[in-house]
Amino acid sequence: MRGDLSIPSAQTTLMMGSRAETDVLTTDGFIREPLSWAYNKDDICSSSSSDNAAMHTRRASEGILIDGDAEDKKWLQSPPRRCSLGSGGRGGDAVWAHEGGSAGPHRRGYIVFGDQASCQLHFCSETDMKTETGNWIQLGQQVLKLEDQAQVPEHIEHKAHEELGETPEVRKESLHQLKCMLDKEREEHGLISPSDNDLILLSYLRAAHFNLDGAYKKMTDYYRFKQKHLDYCGNLLPQNECRAFQNNLLTVLPNRDKHGRRILVVQAGKTWDPSACSVKELVRGVMMIVKAAILEPVTQISGAIVIIDVKELGYTQMKHLISLSLAEMLVHWVQDCFPTRLKAIHVVNINALFGMVLNVFKKFLNEKFQKRVIVHNKPDTLGIEKDLLPKELGGTILELPENHGMLLHKLLCMYQDKYEQVSKCGYPKDSEKKERRGWF
Repeated sequence: MRGDLSIPSAQTTLMMGSRAETDVLTTDGFIREPLSWAYNKDDICSSSSSDNAAMHTRRASEGILIDGDAEDKKWLQSPPRRCSLGSGGRGGDAVWAHEGGSAGPHRRGYIVFGDQASCQLHFCSETDMKTETGNWIQLGQQVLKLEDQAQVPEHIEHKAHEELGETPEVRKESLHQLKCMLDKEREEHGLISPSDNDLILLSYLRAAHFNLDGAYKKMTDYYRFKQKHLDYCGNLLPQNECRAFQNNLLTVLPNRDKHGRRILVVQAGKTWDPSACSVKELVRGVMMIVKAAILEPVTQISGAIVIIDVKELGYTQMKHLISLSLAEMLVHWVQDCFPTRLKAIHVVNINALFGMVLNVFKKFLNEKFQKRVIVHNKPDTLGIEKDLLPKELGGTILELPENHGMLLHKLLCMYQDKYEQVSKCGYPKDSEKKERRGWF
């Protein structure tokens, strides 16, 4: 099937959403990384080239794409729900390539700039978006989705094979063996584990590069850690944790970096008022985000990075952070129990006061993690694409709404049932006494 949509040049401006006059973005930021967009039923998606050529307008209405006045024209129909927009042979015309026979409405495609598929568009209603691609929130002009149901792209599967030694056979056998080990731990020591949730088990296997003993130890270490620190890990549910989000202290950026890694930003400087959100509430908020992140296969494979902004940190914040017990607890969690590949911790806008805090934490960091803690006087040296970062960290595009923390909290609340399930996991209360008596 051939449509009449011209492939825009790199200078094209895309106007997205029903508020087209305000939602204007240049394509420069799209070409490097695929971005996903959702449209409500009656939203307009328009494109016009810089040479003032005719504007092509499509309406995202139940999968029917409309060009100009031809309002009854169906551009795309395909039952297998796979489609790509490739360059045609006639002066930049576009071809919707598809697989399958009988026609049926289709609501996805790729918009191509030259020969590069750079921006994936979802033409669907908000309801369809949630049922097909998982829950999401709108952050300014961008969308943050929890990709717990996303299919792993081919290049990420290749990374899993190259870096983790993962293959379908290794994955299947490792899951089976880990479940057997957890069943034995339940029989001997009463551990309740998510042994029926392959996605959670895979997060530990991937974090341990499919070393069974390493994954098993990391998992049991976490549940021992949880048992010891119930004030931080116990009853960790979105409905119970709100203050860190109300105060905009935690941000998950909408887009991954060029390596596919999730980016979490933590505000621990002047923005943080410990009287409004305690250090314990801040840490519990971070832990809750981690529990969501480990449900994403791409994050399990590619990992995550954390940016801690300590801009204008003063004594008010420092006195809550400079604690040996807090440092030892957090380092143990990150180094020994963390079920995600934490690739880097960037500390931004560092000053002398936070240098004192960092020295306390470094006492407990092993050599591997000491190398992954990177300090920056200014955000300019972060080495992360600027079109991904909020403007407060030197970004060029992303403007976070004032209530972005509560929007993230809203997204996590959509998974309340999953948090409740994993909250029940752990060792029984008396198992710590048995361990000290040598009953293992």
